[in-house]
Amino acid sequence: MFLKFIVFLFVLLVSLSDFYVSANDDIDGIVSISVIKSKFDRPIPEEEWDESVKLWVARSCAGEAGFDAVDECIGIAWVYATRWNGLKKSNIKFVDVVRKYSAAIKHKSTHTRRWILNLNLGGKKPVGWPNRLRWENHKDMWNEILFALDEWVDGKRPNPVLGADHFGGSMDKPGKYWVRILPSNGMKFRNRFYRSPYAAPVFID
Repeated sequence: MFLKFIVFLFVLLVSLSDFYVSANDDIDGIVSISVIKSKFDRPIPEEEWDESVKLWVARSCAGEAGFDAVDECIGIAWVYATRWNGLKKSNIKFVDVVRKYSAAIKHKSTHTRRWILNLNLGGKKPVGWPNRLRWENHKDMWNEILFALDEWVDGKRPNPVLGADHFGGSMDKPGKYWVRILPSNGMKFRNRFYRSPYAAPVFID
């Protein structure tokens, strides 16, 4: 009878889990996670997403990872979703998590790349764009970011940094017990992604 109960619990957990993953622990505390299967559930509810929210996430992606980093953008979006899901009880909006977390899109007088805040959905050259750069060389990449985020919110982009709830540059110092998450499938990201002790649990197979 006890064995049947254990089997029932196992089946229930599998049916509720969003991802099935394999993880390999490195002696340096780095975890490499590869997505095996995903139900492709929406990362956030429909009511938390509109064109304005997409624009703020896309601006953050361009500012944090660059225009040519679509896969990393998806990882960043998943970090925001993971953090928001951990804060839902506080009634905070998803877009507020994005804007409070990402230094690249914070309004401040000393902002060195204020043109990031002027990136738009129409693909027009943003006000303040650097003269040394040709906008036409970046426009298509910007549109790719916007398209990728449309796919992401519809559940068509699995998490390449499953379990991560923080990211930052190599100069950032994560907490003592944080674990670094390597991007899946050998992807190369500019930022480093981490899982904090406070992150929501991840089902590991």
